[in-house]
Amino acid sequence: MLPTLGRKIIGTCVQSCALGKQRHSHGRLLSGLPLTELTAVTSIDGRYARHSRDLREVFSEYALIRNRVIVESSWLKLLSTLPELPEVPNMSGDAEKFLDDVVAGFSLDDAKRVKEIE
Repeated sequence: MLPTLGRKIIGTCVQSCALGKQRHSHGRLLSGLPLTELTAVTSIDGRYARHSRDLREVFSEYALIRNRVIVESSWLKLLSTLPELPEVPNMSGDAEKFLDDVVAGFSLDDAKRVKEIE
């Protein structure tokens, strides 16, 4: 059950995060990330930056960290609903809203903080 649900969560984000000016399921508008160490895709960001700019939202380290936060938040919410895992207590509505707000407001500064911790 859990691996299938994990694939469903990841697939939903991948489908809603297609290239173009569409909104992610968590509300962020695609495009416009500045070029930084966290948003760089590859050396393509230098010479061919105008052609690869929109890829930053999907393939950069920032995108990887943001998507990890989305998946881990969803996973934690799911785990808290399973009676087979008493180690993970049920989440209150406030706790779920907090996680949703973290995902919805995830920024470059948040990604930088994750990098500092890791």
